[in-house]
Amino acid sequence: LFSHTTPTILSFHYNSKFLSFNLNSNMARRGTSALKKSRDAKKKRQQESAVEREERLAGLRQQKNERTAMETDSQREERLAGLRQQKAERTAMETDAQREERLAGHRQQEAERRATETDAQREERLTRLRQENAERRATETDAQREERRSGDRTRAEKRRASETEEQRRARVEAEQIRRRGVSAGRFDSSELATPSVVPFDALRIIRIPGDGNCFFYAVCDQLQGTPLETDAASLRHELTSRVVQIMPELIEQGFVLPENADFIVDSSFSEGTYVPDEVVPLLSRCFNVDLVIYQENGTVLQYCMSPLQPPIAIVRILLRHEHYESLRFANPIPVSEPIVDAEEPRLTQQSAGHFGARPAQERPERIIRPEAPAHNCGPMDRACDQCGALLWCSETRNFCCAKGKVKLPSRTVPQVLADLYLGRHRMSAEFLTNIRSYNSALHLTSLGAKLRLVPGWCPSFIISGQLHHNTAPLFAEDSAEPHGWQVYFNDRELESRQSLSQKVKPELLELLQTLLHECNGYVRSLRAVAHRISQDPELGDARIVIHPDRRPSGEHIRRYNLPTANEVGILIVEDNENTPASRDVVIQLRGGGSQRISETHRSYDPLEYVLLFPNGEDGWHPELLMSNGKKLTPMKYYASEIMVRAGQFSVLHYGRRLFQQYLVDMCAKIEAERLLYLRTHQQDLRSETYSGLR
Repeated sequence: LFSHTTPTILSFHYNSKFLSFNLNSNMARRGTSALKKSRDAKKKRQQESAVEREERLAGLRQQKNERTAMETDSQREERLAGLRQQKAERTAMETDAQREERLAGHRQQEAERRATETDAQREERLTRLRQENAERRATETDAQREERRSGDRTRAEKRRASETEEQRRARVEAEQIRRRGVSAGRFDSSELATPSVVPFDALRIIRIPGDGNCFFYAVCDQLQGTPLETDAASLRHELTSRVVQIMPELIEQGFVLPENADFIVDSSFSEGTYVPDEVVPLLSRCFNVDLVIYQENGTVLQYCMSPLQPPIAIVRILLRHEHYESLRFANPIPVSEPIVDAEEPRLTQQSAGHFGARPAQERPERIIRPEAPAHNCGPMDRACDQCGALLWCSETRNFCCAKGKVKLPSRTVPQVLADLYLGRHRMSAEFLTNIRSYNSALHLTSLGAKLRLVPGWCPSFIISGQLHHNTAPLFAEDSAEPHGWQVYFNDRELESRQSLSQKVKPELLELLQTLLHECNGYVRSLRAVAHRISQDPELGDARIVIHPDRRPSGEHIRRYNLPTANEVGILIVEDNENTPASRDVVIQLRGGGSQRISETHRSYDPLEYVLLFPNGEDGWHPELLMSNGKKLTPMKYYASEIMVRAGQFSVLHYGRRLFQQYLVDMCAKIEAERLLYLRTHQQDLRSETYSGLR
């Protein structure tokens, strides 16, 4: 048994070794054959012509397409996952140079594909990109959104850091063209023979309020009576929504820089914010309207034609000083039959609703009526030879300065504040849009008035009843919210101001607050008083008196002049000899409630309107005299104050809504003084009446 078995075992081992040797030999021969075939194929590819190469690649693409068409969903997903993994591994290992080379190759391939694609393929690609972009942004978190924005900014900074001066000039010029639109240009309106562009002389200006929505108000005025009729809020939302949909295409065309896309969308959606320049020309594209933007000198700044001709509507607006106005024909439309009114203004926020909300035939038609003839005051090109005020043709020199008898001191403002008013500061738009909110956060008094709201859109500052200014104690109670000048003496001054108004930005508020600390006499004086009181316990029961004139009455041994600007007010220790006069502004240190400031007090204006009178200049008061020695009435004072004078800068004319409030306030003061005169001179007035009767 052993002799028969042993050879078998040995034979098995021998045969296994022989089999292994044969397998290794076969694999080596196959490897050599595959390597030879690969070399032969590579040599053949190097020798093939362009036609043969294209035929070979076409065959490979066909084979790949056939395999892809036959694979199941799981096989396709497995293949794509493998490709993604391979791509991620290659991308992670590549150097910056390799990455730039790869991206350059991709850009070249993409440019070649786009150059040969048809209109249908292009539209399909753009639709797919819009959908993918919308899906990504809809699902991204705040962190992902910030990371995307940061990446866009970083790439833009790298590109700009490496560009030459010539490339920089080309980029800036291209960006300016993109901002004004592809069809932007400056040409005379008479050079274009189109129904949309008409001579500027044939149009008249319809005033539009400047609250950040002027573009949409002007467009809505132009869309009255058309199928696109809507209100400003709906127009803003609809236009921005459509811009979001085409944003990938705008970026691809170079109309919008990638790093600016989110800012443009956010600014367009924000009500009360000026529309970005990139969005304005898109009105014609999104709503099939012809958009014509004129300049004040009559030239056409921008003409954007509707993709659909004839257009659904024609929008003609005027751009001057970054503000849009509506333009209509100067001559009224002749009326022979009842027609839909396309010119009657109706700037309400409760208008026709969203686009397409109602069919055109269901809208009630409004019958046009002959318009009253427009009154044209002509240019304000006449100047008073006494004070230099610019006048219209119907105004006389007696209106501005009473023929030289009224002479008011010129006012100066800090340079930073002037830049904010004139639009030269980066936060000018925010400042001018919410100027009343910033003034309310910084003023030293509080305005007491009953505001009257009218239905619909209301651009005016309207009050009902009497308007007055109130003062508060110098220091707020521990449990009370600081307001007025109390905020200036609060340890958390900036936070207290922000809590008073939600429409203010901390950076701009801090800038204005620092400015007033430096230049406003009332703020400096009251802060000096607060510092003096904190160092002297005996002054705990004192009060501050701001006299109606600049000459304090007799000095007293227990009366202390303010350390700075002692003409503003005086600190009085409580005693029986110092009873304030009726027109004195008395500021208690704590408690005592609020006090109403007399309209005739010199501090009435500067304490409330700190952004119009940043240095604390006096307003009108009864001690003011004209050059002939007669008393200066508030009517003559404020008529001269608000006049426009060539070569003189006045912040009043740039104050927007705050200037409106100031005008209403001063008109109320003028009427109050007139009524006071009638009430106190009844005997004289009756005597004159009786004399007339006799």
